[in-house]
Amino acid sequence: MGRMKVVVGCWVLAVGCAEAPRGTGVGSGTKVTAITSAASGEAAEAADASYDGPEDGSAGAFLDGHVEAASADARRGTLVAHIGDSFAEAWFEQNLRGRFRGVGAKYWVKAETSAATTTWVYHPDFQLMMAARPALVIISLGANEFDMPTPEIHAGAVRSLAKKASVSGSCVWVAPPRWKKDTGILDVIRRNCAPCLYFDTDSIVPDIERQSWDRIHPNEKGGAKWAAAFWQWLEDHRVPEHGAWALRE
Repeated sequence: MGRMKVVVGCWVLAVGCAEAPRGTGVGSGTKVTAITSAASGEAAEAADASYDGPEDGSAGAFLDGHVEAASADARRGTLVAHIGDSFAEAWFEQNLRGRFRGVGAKYWVKAETSAATTTWVYHPDFQLMMAARPALVIISLGANEFDMPTPEIHAGAVRSLAKKASVSGSCVWVAPPRWKKDTGILDVIRRNCAPCLYFDTDSIVPDIERQSWDRIHPNEKGGAKWAAAFWQWLEDHRVPEHGAWALRE
């Protein structure tokens, strides 16, 4: 096996967003983001107060049939932060809550309906969440920039968000499922979101069912499918020997 590059609690400059391969092995030259994280003080208290998921793993188990024993999982006690727009709340985070809880992690979500990448760069809630030093950050943004005539002007905001989100651990940028052709924002995100990994929803979870009233947002079934696929992707890309939420490219 080749040498493995490990990043511990720091930011590594990269040209594009690291889109992880589908396989589960760690090969030669693979970069792994390893985690060193400790939530404390005001931010940790806010994370505790904001969590409203179930007290056991039942909500995470109803789709995939089981939940890992939290007592034996290295992810127990870690903090997962999730920022986004209305797509984050379209049955996506609701179906992730029980899964994170099932492995003993705290899951802290902040989403705003009309949010864009630029909304969150200096958002006080984002600053508070990052102060808690989450071991994993999930970003669900881009949908409200589908019609931008020049999406490239938001490349700097994407890079800034990714840099801040990766300071204390791993980061994944979850692309919204397309309901129409965008003008290029998803490509801008893909090329600029490193060191976050890029979860290409359209290629991994095609044909997500939509709400009948807008034909845009996932409905309950579609959101459940989306969350299940994302959770499996996280499991497939974890490198637990390098940290609770260490992920390979």
